[in-house]
Amino acid sequence: MLCFVPTILIKNKKGKMKKKTLSLGKKPNKTIQIKGESIQVKPYISFADQILIAEGYISSLYSANTSLENRRIVAEYTLIVSIVDLCTSISIDSENFYDNVVSAGVWDTIKSNILNYDSFRDLLKESVEHVEKSTSLTSTVNNLVNTIIVFLDNLSGMDVSPEGIEKLSGQFGELTGGLKEIQETLGQSPETSK
Repeated sequence: MLCFVPTILIKNKKGKMKKKTLSLGKKPNKTIQIKGESIQVKPYISFADQILIAEGYISSLYSANTSLENRRIVAEYTLIVSIVDLCTSISIDSENFYDNVVSAGVWDTIKSNILNYDSFRDLLKESVEHVEKSTSLTSTVNNLVNTIIVFLDNLSGMDVSPEGIEKLSGQFGELTGGLKEIQETLGQSPETSK
């Protein structure tokens, strides 16, 4: 089981506080009735399950095996299947899962009974935004590096005619445009970084 405990020291004026171990137990699963069926639902998505679900969601979102226009749909479906599998007593039947769980409204009932579902979705959204920003920055840097390589390759055989100087000027424009894009991606405006 994955466990992460931040190491933060809390001190009072006399030094470390006296610590005690809590043994409160966890909140019991909730039994919900849907169309005559009893279903157990965990009240919270555990930390370890959040990590697994987020990894599956983000992997689906950026999977090269899925067409770009379908990735968000596949990622959402992956999220639903993962939460149902990890947080309920429902067996995953891939053939009828969508009809039995999503179309029948069972999914809406499940997520409304998971107390930290909304906060988890907020964290997942932030994670996706972070990955997108990182991916965008990597792409921008790669494009800039490729432009610099082409520029340097062409420098040795530089044409000093007016047409050659104009082409060189265009390459400088591409370089500065790439640098400005990196600055914007990092949250800095080109004017404030001078």
